[in-house]
Amino acid sequence: MNRARQPARTRFGFFVIQSSARQPIPRNSQILSMGAEAEGTQPPQPAAGEAAPAARAQPISAAQYISWKQRKDTEEAARKTEAAQKRAADIASGAVQMNGRELFQHEPWVFDNDIY
Repeated sequence: MNRARQPARTRFGFFVIQSSARQPIPRNSQILSMGAEAEGTQPPQPAAGEAAPAARAQPISAAQYISWKQRKDTEEAARKTEAAQKRAADIASGAVQMNGRELFQHEPWVFDNDIY
């Protein structure tokens, strides 16, 4: 039989790794600890035209967090309201199919079981 070569399947812990190339599984002694490969090397420097990332010397205060959280919450609420209005307009124009809840809200007579 002329079968196409199947990718190798190797069991590693409880994950199944599929590989198209046959590579040996590293032994425990060969696996580096987290960050060991980066020891002794300098962190990457930004390019000449890029701004360096600002390091925060002090943690943010509770007031700063609350103002940030309120701003994010209002932005999210506005985004959700806009999406709901767009969905309602799409449903009204017939561009989008309604789900069950929307159908029940717009046409409850469809779900009237008194007929049976």
